[in-house]
Amino acid sequence: DHYDCSTSQLQFLDQFNFGKIFVSKKNELNYSKRIKNSFDFDMVYYLEKGKAFGYPENKNFNFYWSIKGRQDIGKIIPIAKHIEWCKKASQKIISVIPELNKQEKPIYDFYELASAIFTVIENTGMPILQEAFINRFNGFMVKDGLARTKYNLYTTAGRPSNAFGGVNFGALNTSDGTRELFIPGDLKGRLVEIDYDGYHLRLIGKLTDYEFNNQSVHQQLGKQYFNKTTLTDDDYELSKSISFKALYGFIPPEYENIDFFKGIKIFIKELWTEFNIKGFFESPVSGRKMYKENFGDLNQTKLFNYYIQLYETERNILVMKNIIEFLKNKATKLIHYQYDAFLFDVPETEKDMMEELNVIVGQDGFTTKTKIGENYNTLKETTWQ
Repeated sequence: DHYDCSTSQLQFLDQFNFGKIFVSKKNELNYSKRIKNSFDFDMVYYLEKGKAFGYPENKNFNFYWSIKGRQDIGKIIPIAKHIEWCKKASQKIISVIPELNKQEKPIYDFYELASAIFTVIENTGMPILQEAFINRFNGFMVKDGLARTKYNLYTTAGRPSNAFGGVNFGALNTSDGTRELFIPGDLKGRLVEIDYDGYHLRLIGKLTDYEFNNQSVHQQLGKQYFNKTTLTDDDYELSKSISFKALYGFIPPEYENIDFFKGIKIFIKELWTEFNIKGFFESPVSGRKMYKENFGDLNQTKLFNYYIQLYETERNILVMKNIIEFLKNKATKLIHYQYDAFLFDVPETEKDMMEELNVIVGQDGFTTKTKIGENYNTLKETTWQ
C-alpha cells in the first residue's frame, strides 16, 4: 500500500511450487508462514553461527524509529529506497546460504516452535496503566492498554532477551514504581507469577542424577553445608551464596565431598573434554549443536554455564507449549516469560485454574512457587483475596 506502486495480495505466491525457500524476518511476516518449504533465514543462520545475521544498515528503519508514533513511514520513504536496501540485504543473504548446512531439520523445527511460542506472548501484550506508561517511557508501542514486548532468541547462550521500544522488559526496575504500571486486564483479576525453586540447581540435579525433594533446595543443601537439621535465616542466605558460586564452577574445598558437588565436578570435566574433542556440545533437550568456533574465549566454567542456560531455555519452551495449549479458549493469558518465571494475567472467573497451571509448570518433578498481586510490583506468596 505505497504511493509509488500498485498493491498485490501475497496469495499470488501460492501458484508457485518453490523448492527450498529462505524468508528473511519470517516470524514478523504472518503470510510467510504459509509458504510451502519456507525456512526462517534468520533462525537457520543463528542455529549455524550462534549469532544474529548482520543486515546492511537500514536508514529507512532508523528514520522510522526517529519519528515515533507515525504509522505511514513506509509510504513517506520512496519505494526505490526500500528496494535499494532489499537488494543489498538479499545479496548478502545469498552469499552465506551455502555455508548453512550443519544443523539437522528437527533442530530447526524445534526453534520454529520456539519462535511461534514467543510470538504468541508478544501478540498478547502486557496490560498497563496506559497514560502513566506513555509518560514514563514515551511508549509509542502502546495500543489498547497493552505494552508490546519483543523477545530476541538470537543470543550466545540461547537465553532470550526481551526489550522493545526502549523498554527492557527483562530488567524492569523493582524500586522506582515501574512495575506498578503492569496490571491485570480484568479489574477484579490478578497477576500471577509461577516460578521455580532453585531452578538451575534442580536442572543440574537432573543432569547429574542427584535427587532433590520438594523442600527448598537451599534448605536441603544448607543442612549439608552446616551439618544442621534446622537453618537460621543467616544460614539460609549463606547457603544461597555458596550454591550460587557453585553454578559458576567455584566449589569451596570444604564442600567438595558433598555428593551434589561431586556430581558437578565430574559433569563439568566430562562436558569440557567432549567439547574439545568434538568441537561442539549438544543440548540435552533439542539436540542442537553449539559449535566451538562460534564462541570467543571459553573455559570449562563458562561452558558449563552456557550449557545450563540452554537447558533451561529449551525445557521452558516445552513448558510454554503446554501452557499455551492449556490456555487455548480461556481468558487467562501468559503475558511475560523471564528465565525461571512465568507471568499470567488471570481474571477472577478463572482463579481456580492456578493449581492446574502449577502442575504444568512443575512437570517432571520441579518444585514451583506462586505469587499473586494487584500489579507486577506487589507479587507475593499469598492466597487470592
